[in-house]
Amino acid sequence: MATLGSRALRFDFWSGFKEYLEKSGSNFRPRKDQDHSMTLDRLSSRIRLCVANTLDGNLRVEVVIEGESSETIFEKLKLQKNHLQAEVGDAGGLEWHHQQGKIMCRILLKKEAYTYSLDRNNWPQLFEWLESRAKVLQAVFGPAIK
Repeated sequence: MATLGSRALRFDFWSGFKEYLEKSGSNFRPRKDQDHSMTLDRLSSRIRLCVANTLDGNLRVEVVIEGESSETIFEKLKLQKNHLQAEVGDAGGLEWHHQQGKIMCRILLKKEAYTYSLDRNNWPQLFEWLESRAKVLQAVFGPAIK
């Protein structure tokens, strides 16, 4: 039986998501990063909009800040935390992740989907969730970053 950790299942999931975006006429042009994630857009040279399907069974849509200035950018955005959360609205609660000394920070929306994602019949609903939340984060964080 395939599990969420199965590379074959993950490959099929991301292939299906890419096909879903193409058929829906989405402006996102996904680029595969790893077997568990994809970049949908670059918000700046150091900031990517990504989607992930993690081993712990969560789907995530993330604003990923990379590089030596990641902590500075993260802290500037965090000063706008309440405003940014209000802009995100009912799309979900933002989670802010930064580990001291790391050169990558994340701001994300998360959905528990472990058993749900094992059934391919549920994938269209998961794809819709990923795309809709990615659009929200793109709309909210794009202007906040510039």
